[in-house]
Amino acid sequence: MLYLDRELPIRHQYRHRELIIKLNWKWPNAGIPESAVVLCESEVPGESVIALYLNGPWTSFDQAMSEVILAGELWVDCQ
Repeated sequence: MLYLDRELPIRHQYRHRELIIKLNWKWPNAGIPESAVVLCESEVPGESVIALYLNGPWTSFDQAMSEVILAGELWVDCQ
């Protein structure tokens, strides 16, 4: 099982862009995130722009991560 520090965002590299995924949880011990925010680093160092805001419901953590990463990658492809 993947150990996840819920306070730290997840970083994902795609096509020389870094996506930052922040998961939001309904309860502290919930196994499935309620929503997610995908940020993309801008050309200005230290700044990010909100690329996507996604709401569940998802049936599992793996499904949530798959959909969030896919949506982030599609957003990068459309830029």
